[in-house]
Amino acid sequence: MSGIETAIATAGGRRAFADSLDPPVTVQAVCQWVKRGWVPPTRALEIETLYRVDRALLVKPSLIPLVGEPA
Repeated sequence: MSGIETAIATAGGRRAFADSLDPPVTVQAVCQWVKRGWVPPTRALEIETLYRVDRALLVKPSLIPLVGEPA
């Protein structure tokens, strides 16, 4: 399970996850994030804070050196 899928499961589903972000996003945006396997870097810290998913598991693989390896 990817980091984004873990956060979605913790939130209770895609709609609840989308609505929990500030500002909220569409379910379609969440579906795109799941499909590609990462979220925009501007959302990674927020998701990490809300759902305790390491930001390194949420960002594009090429950005992992900038945010640090997953704990």
